[in-house]
Amino acid sequence: MISLLGKLIYPNLENGIVIPSDKEKMIALANKYIEKENVDALILACTELPLAIKPEDVNVPIVNTTQVHINAIYQYAIR
Repeated sequence: MISLLGKLIYPNLENGIVIPSDKEKMIALANKYIEKENVDALILACTELPLAIKPEDVNVPIVNTTQVHINAIYQYAIR
């Protein structure tokens, strides 16, 4: 069974298409867990999520794991 988030990612966001209503649902889902679990940061651990969820969309810092990997690869490469 595909989760709600999976349904919001596939097939549109996976192909770079941000549907405004899907974005609103993703932000609502994120905010639900931010409030419910009192989280300190939102980890976007899927390459497609940063296409839809932006730092200004939520009230906690965002960790974009794709950017984290890019930064680590770059730092390794310039050594």
